[in-house]
Amino acid sequence: MILFLIFLLVMDIKCEEHIYDSNNFSFLTMGDTGGIPRYPYTSHSGRVLAKTLSNWALKSSPKFVILLGDNFYDKGVKSLSDSRFQSSFEDLYSNDTLNIPWYVIAGNHDHLGSVQAQISYTSLSRRWKYPHFYYQLSFKIKHPLHEEKPLNFQIVAVDTVILCGKKYYLDLENQNKIETNTIIRVDWDDQDTDKHWDWLKSILSKSSADFILVIGHYPIYSIGHHGPDKCLIKKLRPLLIKHRVNAYISGHDHDQQHLSENYVTQPINNLTIPNEMHYFVFGSGSRIDPKSPHKNSIPPNMFKYFQADVDKFGGFGSFGLDSNASLKINFVDGLGKSIINLRTLGIVELKERCTGEYIKENILKTLLKFKINIQQIYTITSDNGCNFLRAIKLLQSETDYDIRSESADEENMDVNVYKYDIDDIQNTFLSTIISYPIYSVRCAAHTLQLALQDAIKLSPIVETIAKARSLNLKLRHHPTYQKLLKNMKLPKPVLDCHRWHSTHDMLERLILLKPNIEDFFTEQSDYLLTEDWKEIITIVEILKPLKIATKQFQSEQLTLTDFYAAWLRCCIELEKNPNHFAQLLYSCLKNREERFIKNEILLAAIYLDPRYKVLLSDDDKICAKKHLVNLWRRILKA
Repeated sequence: MILFLIFLLVMDIKCEEHIYDSNNFSFLTMGDTGGIPRYPYTSHSGRVLAKTLSNWALKSSPKFVILLGDNFYDKGVKSLSDSRFQSSFEDLYSNDTLNIPWYVIAGNHDHLGSVQAQISYTSLSRRWKYPHFYYQLSFKIKHPLHEEKPLNFQIVAVDTVILCGKKYYLDLENQNKIETNTIIRVDWDDQDTDKHWDWLKSILSKSSADFILVIGHYPIYSIGHHGPDKCLIKKLRPLLIKHRVNAYISGHDHDQQHLSENYVTQPINNLTIPNEMHYFVFGSGSRIDPKSPHKNSIPPNMFKYFQADVDKFGGFGSFGLDSNASLKINFVDGLGKSIINLRTLGIVELKERCTGEYIKENILKTLLKFKINIQQIYTITSDNGCNFLRAIKLLQSETDYDIRSESADEENMDVNVYKYDIDDIQNTFLSTIISYPIYSVRCAAHTLQLALQDAIKLSPIVETIAKARSLNLKLRHHPTYQKLLKNMKLPKPVLDCHRWHSTHDMLERLILLKPNIEDFFTEQSDYLLTEDWKEIITIVEILKPLKIATKQFQSEQLTLTDFYAAWLRCCIELEKNPNHFAQLLYSCLKNREERFIKNEILLAAIYLDPRYKVLLSDDDKICAKKHLVNLWRRILKA
C-alpha cells in the first residue's frame, strides 16, 4: 500500500509553489535525441543541435526541457548503470544554461531496453525528471491582463507505446525490423494499458486548466516516414477533442511539423463553440529524415508546415506565452534560426448565414475565450464585404470611440449570395494589443479581386469570358470527355467563382486543353472561335500579375509594406501593357487603391520603410507621423 501511494504521488507533479510571469515562462521540446548505438553514441547533428539549444537557452531562459522519447538508440538502456546516461545526455547537454529540469517520456526504441531504468535514473540526476511512465505537470502563470487571476498551465505526459497495447507495439516493431536478431520483450501487459487510459480520462475530465498540452512519442497525424497512427486517431484524438486540449506534441518522425484541424464542440445553451486542435512534431533531435511520403494520408487542409533539411541539423520547439496570453510557438532549426512564430488566437469557420451580427458574436467569443478586452484591439483587417464591415461597426458599439473604418461596397456585396470559405476567414482578422481607437484595414487580395470584377464589367471581354465559362460547363458535365481526360491523364476544366484568381485559372486551363477540345468537338459552334482563343491568351497574360500579387498576399510572414510592394509591382506591370483591357484594369486598381492605401496604419508603415517612404506625399507623411506619435503615447499608457 505504501508503494502504491508513492506511485500516485509521482504521477502528479505540481509546480505551483511559484507563480511565473507570463513574459518569462517558456520551455523547450525535442524528440528522438538518442544518438547512435556505438561510440561516441552521439550523432553530428545532435552535437550541433545541443550547442544551439544551449545558446537559445542563454537568451530565452526556459524553465525546463521536454524530451519526447527515443532517448537512447537503438535499444534504450540496459540498466541504471548504463553508460549511455552519461554519454548521450549528461555530457551532451552539459552547458550551464541547460542546468534546468528535463522532463522525459519513453519512445518505442526505449521500450526495447529498460524504461524502468530511465525512470529510476531520476533519483541519480539533478536534471533528469522521469517520475513514471505517464504523469502530469501543473504550473501557475500570472495573466498579463488580469494579474489577480493566474493562468493554469497543464502538460499531460503519456506513453503512447503502452496506450496502444502490447500487440499493437509488437506488430509495429516487427514491421520496422529493427534487427532480425532482436527479441522484443515488454514488462507490461494489457492491464497496464487499461490503467493508463483510465488515468488519462480522469486527468482530462477533471482539468480546469487554461492551457492543456498533451505530449507523447507517436504522432497522431504526420506526413513523415511513419505517417498517421491508426491507434491514436481512433482512441486518443477523440479524447483530446472532447476535452478541448490545445495541442498534441510528439516525436517519432525525424522532422518538424505543424498540422491542425478545426472542429466544433457540443452545443452549450444551443451555441456551438468552434475550436482548433494543433499537432506538432519535433523528432529531429539527433536524426533527420527529409522524406514526407504521407502527404496524402492526412485530411485535407490539415498540413501547415514541414521542415527536415539535413543542412539545418534538426531542430526543437520553443513554447511560451505572449502579451495577449496566447500560446506562442517557435520552430527553431539546428542553426538557431527561428523559422515560424505562431500567435493564433482563433480560426473560426462560420457555418451560418454570415450577417454582421453573427460575425461580431464570433469575434467577441474568441476574445472572451482568451480573456482579451475589446479595448485592446488595435486594428482589424477584413475584406470589403458589407457584412464584415458591418461587424466592425457593431464591435464599435462595445467601445466609447468612433471606429476608423471605411464604407462598405454595397454595390458589389450581396450578403445572401457572396460566399466565404475557411481560407477567407483565416485571412480576415488581425489584432494587436494597443488601446482605442479600433482601426480598420481592407484585405489587399480581396480589394484586388474587386478591381478585376470592376474592369470585366466595363470591358467587352465579359462576352469572351462568358463563352469560355459556358464551354467549361459543357466539358465538365460531358461523361465521354471526362473519360478521355482521365485516360490521357489530363486535368479537368475549372470554373471561375468567388475564389481569388479563379478567372485566370479557368482560362489558363482551357488553353492547356485546347488541342483536345478541338479534336473532341466537330461542330464549329461547339467551341470557341479562333479570335476567341487569341483573346483568351491575351487575357491570361494580362491577369498573370494579379495572380502573382494574390499569391504573395497569402504568404504567412508579410509586413504591411510587403503588401504595398506587391500591389505596386502589379500596377507597374499593368501600366506597361498597352492593351485596352490592361489599361482599364490598371485604372480600376488605382480607383480601389484610394480606399486601400489611404489608411493611417499603412501610411505609417510606409513612412517607416526607407524603400517606399519617398513615394508618400507631404500630406501623407504628416498623417503618418501623427499616427505614430499617438500610437507611441498609447503604448506608454498600456
